[in-house]
Amino acid sequence: MKNTNRFSTIVNKTLLLVIFMMVSIPEAFAQDPTDLPDAPVDEPAAPIDDYVWVMGLIGLVFVFLRFRAMTQQESRTQE
Repeated sequence: MKNTNRFSTIVNKTLLLVIFMMVSIPEAFAQDPTDLPDAPVDEPAAPIDDYVWVMGLIGLVFVFLRFRAMTQQESRTQE
């Protein structure tokens, strides 16, 4: 029972962190870059904005696999 409560706490904290990140990402990109007084005319060197969703998806899959491995290991140690 103690391990399930610990796992539940970890899942709740992770969900809160994911929700916080999902809410804050749109806020980071809310301002139009042309609103800046002396906006640079150069394009950025790395197109990071294009693949943010891919990196997020890879991160979520990684977290899922780590939690699954952790729960399987805990279930084996309890048997």
